[in-house]
Amino acid sequence: MPERSVHIPLAGAASALMALVLFAGSVGKADSKLQPTHAMTPAQAVRAQVDALARNDDPFTDAGIEASWAFASPSNRAATGPLSRFRGLFEGPIYGPMIDHTGARYSDPRQIGDRALVGVVVIDAGGKERGYLFELSRQGAGDCRGCWLTDSVFPMETRPGDARRSNSPSI
Repeated sequence: MPERSVHIPLAGAASALMALVLFAGSVGKADSKLQPTHAMTPAQAVRAQVDALARNDDPFTDAGIEASWAFASPSNRAATGPLSRFRGLFEGPIYGPMIDHTGARYSDPRQIGDRALVGVVVIDAGGKERGYLFELSRQGAGDCRGCWLTDSVFPMETRPGDARRSNSPSI
């Protein structure tokens, strides 16, 4: 299937931050739960979550959702938690397409200080492109000091056929 470039428009406060992305490697299967580390870049943190959601039930049921929860910042957890409520977000039409998606493309890396955005386009199980904008922040305190955690994920429109004809979305 040929790759298409995708433009993900920014609006409001998100446009002030800019985008970031791509970890060339892949997060492999693990015997234990996937957790953020201070060594991960924002791109690696997003890639780890998106890869985990692509194989949501490996190595156990909802492992991908639990990985995303592990990468949720304290403010994200306060707004979307507890885990049982967070899990329900993936049962709806907005975030459900991320579960068991068949492919993903990432925007070019961009970061401003301790804040970052990452654009992701997933190909859902039905073959439809779905765009998302991950907003992350580097944690200054707590158990995950120095880790890049997700503050929010916004659904974004995708626009196939961008004039740049790149395999990566732009944001």
